[in-house]
Amino acid sequence: MAQAPAPEQAVRLLVPFAPGGGTDIVARLVAERLQAVLGGSVIVENRPGATGSIAAREVARAPADGRVLLVGTAGTQAVAPVLAGARASFDPVADLAPVATIGTTPNLIVVPGSSPHPSLAALVADAKARPGAVSFGSSGAGTVSHLTAELLRAEAGFEALHVPYRGAAAAFGDLVSGRVQFMVDVPLGLGEQIAAGGLRALAVTAARRLASLPEVPTTAEAGFPGVQSEVWIALFAPKATPDPTVARLAAAIAGIVREPAFAARLAALGFQPLGGGPEALAALLEADRARWRRLVDGLGLRAE
Repeated sequence: MAQAPAPEQAVRLLVPFAPGGGTDIVARLVAERLQAVLGGSVIVENRPGATGSIAAREVARAPADGRVLLVGTAGTQAVAPVLAGARASFDPVADLAPVATIGTTPNLIVVPGSSPHPSLAALVADAKARPGAVSFGSSGAGTVSHLTAELLRAEAGFEALHVPYRGAAAAFGDLVSGRVQFMVDVPLGLGEQIAAGGLRALAVTAARRLASLPEVPTTAEAGFPGVQSEVWIALFAPKATPDPTVARLAAAIAGIVREPAFAARLAALGFQPLGGGPEALAALLEADRARWRRLVDGLGLRAE
């Protein structure tokens, strides 16, 4: 029977983003605890680029022994492949096996602190009054950041120019200075700028307000109930990984996510712990892919 990686074998967690971002931070928290649970080294390796496909392809081609795992997200696994269509360089279902969900976080719709728009309705009204004059930044074409802004644009019925950046951090400077008028991103990346007054949050893309930003309304409260999105983080293995190995890894992650200290650390980053196994992750991925495919097909979007 296949087993989880032996203690003397290092487990590699491949992160499809540069160091310092939300996914990287969560991956390192997981690695710290997973190392203690498995009794061997767990190493985080960053493989940024191509909206996650570089890391995903490396994991898909790795030996199917549970020692090389992908720290995938809603963006890399559900959004980017759907947007790329036939040009996608990997298939998140055919090439990778779902292992476990870790956590999820909603997005914030933000404007510069100097913006004249006090509310999401005011931003939308301005965009409608000046077709094409409003622009929005994103952490990259094909990301949840990008597609959520497109969802808002479709729901509210206005035109806007998409300006993709190489990661959220690269976009923040232009957003704060007003070169782009709004952006969608996870709270972890925006909290300091909001607290410092460089950015203003107009809405959270969730059913409930954030405990850390109780004054910020939900998109439904702001008048746009169809604009909801979340960014989940989960582990994936090569497709041929034996079921017992996947099950052992999933059980390890579920135990870690249930730890009060770990859950508190995730919550402090704006993430709600999940801890679902392979079946739950597969269902989550399928639902997300279907949802974003409807938007992509409805708007005729394609990877830029």
